[in-house]
Amino acid sequence: PAAGWGPDGELGCSIQTISWTNSVGDNENFKVMNGYIREAMAPRMSKSLRLIDFFSLGGGMPEEVVNGHGSQMLNLWVWQVMLNSMCPAELAAEGSYAKWDGKLCSGTEAQFENCPKYYPSCEQGPRCERWECMNS
Repeated sequence: PAAGWGPDGELGCSIQTISWTNSVGDNENFKVMNGYIREAMAPRMSKSLRLIDFFSLGGGMPEEVVNGHGSQMLNLWVWQVMLNSMCPAELAAEGSYAKWDGKLCSGTEAQFENCPKYYPSCEQGPRCERWECMNS
């Protein structure tokens, strides 16, 4: 077991890489930092201590990342990967519980006109961000 007691001793723990971003400069820095994470984890990984590559998962759906922040679709996907790595298969739910309904489920829909409760009120604050709109 990871620590030998509590839920982490039974289900284990996960360490993640830094998430994907669409910024080329940030991605180059993230690749270096993720290399250090992978290097540090290599001798430590086990059945109960896992490395989940959020950077690669986000890179598989780059349109779901807005200014370095994942959409609801991307977040649910990476959480599903993380939880599936620790929960026993026999306890998994049958079928799908995620239902996408609305204008802000995807990063491609992160437009201010789709966020009437966020925009134009954000104009009175320090900034208006599409990723904040998407997660509002």
